[in-house]
Amino acid sequence: MCRIEETSALYAAQTQDDWCNPNVFRMQGNRRKVDYPVKQRPETVVSLLRCSKKHHDLIEEVFQPAAVLYPDRDDPASLIEAMKQADIALFDRNYDPTQFDAPRLKWVHINQSGIEPIAKPHVISSPIAVTSAAGRSAPVLAEHALYFMLSICYRGHVLAQAQHAGYWGFPQMQKRRGLCGKSLLIIGMGMTAHELAKYCVVLGMNVAAFRRKDLDSGIEGVKTYSVAAGDNLDDLLSAVDVVALAASLNDTSYKILNEDRLQNLKPGASVVNVARGGLVDEEALLECLLKGHISGYGSDVFSKQPLDPDHPFRRLNNVYMSPHNTPQMPDRMGRCIDIIKENHRRLLAGKEMLNRLKPEDAFTIRKRTPKALPEE
Repeated sequence: MCRIEETSALYAAQTQDDWCNPNVFRMQGNRRKVDYPVKQRPETVVSLLRCSKKHHDLIEEVFQPAAVLYPDRDDPASLIEAMKQADIALFDRNYDPTQFDAPRLKWVHINQSGIEPIAKPHVISSPIAVTSAAGRSAPVLAEHALYFMLSICYRGHVLAQAQHAGYWGFPQMQKRRGLCGKSLLIIGMGMTAHELAKYCVVLGMNVAAFRRKDLDSGIEGVKTYSVAAGDNLDDLLSAVDVVALAASLNDTSYKILNEDRLQNLKPGASVVNVARGGLVDEEALLECLLKGHISGYGSDVFSKQPLDPDHPFRRLNNVYMSPHNTPQMPDRMGRCIDIIKENHRRLLAGKEMLNRLKPEDAFTIRKRTPKALPEE
């Protein structure tokens, strides 16, 4: 299967309005109109994407016959001037699109998976459609979560220490249990969660997911629970061996694993996070790790990044971390362009766009600010 077909198939498999990827819609079925009619093709596209000439050519092919402008990244005045004539803008950072003098602007694509810094009410309510690249790295993010899960089960830190010290194993090594037969609850059911669920079913885990809407996972053997169906997250957490956070960060999901819920986890449970640090109360989590109530934590994300050199997480053998960096997908930029291409098609057709910010995506709790408008 070619990359474009594969990406389209992944999107087609997703369901509407989920925590991790709340704006992915099925390719077939009912589609809502965007807020504005597009009566003619865009004439000017502004791109700040860092990519190869091959990918620049693909971007120009997507938008032809529109002109694609590449402002000088080191010259703010160049961007400000280009935006005055932009119908579409492709950014690789979280610029607030309402800051620009851009009377023709209809759509801004932010080439990042998480765009909560600009998920503010005034941006969401503006007539400008704002979309993200959520899903571009879903398979390897799922691998990343699986790496943490396996590291905790196998006690990777302790194995490495024994290896380097010349020991053949370590005390109580025989008490370890693998993932097969364990229960997993995934919070969020977007594209990363979807991939993780598939992997874990193959490994013989009992997989369930908790999401906002009452929608099926689309994966055989994966039971779905939801807010809409009145399911109680606390009841689910108390019965599972592993919790995986794969949700987007918004006002509803902020610290969804709070102190009470962490303490309510099944003794010896583990937690992995490949979404956002703000989904968990890190102070309460640290206490649970130190007391042994939670057996391990694996995370690629933290509430403050980079993590302080003297942070207690760094000294614990049951914490596995990475610096908010996941190995690359094959041709990740190509997958991003596939998302852009599909959204351009939907924009022209007046259809709902993939990964578009919506009111339920608003994140106003913490003061994370978008990139400031460049000064001339």
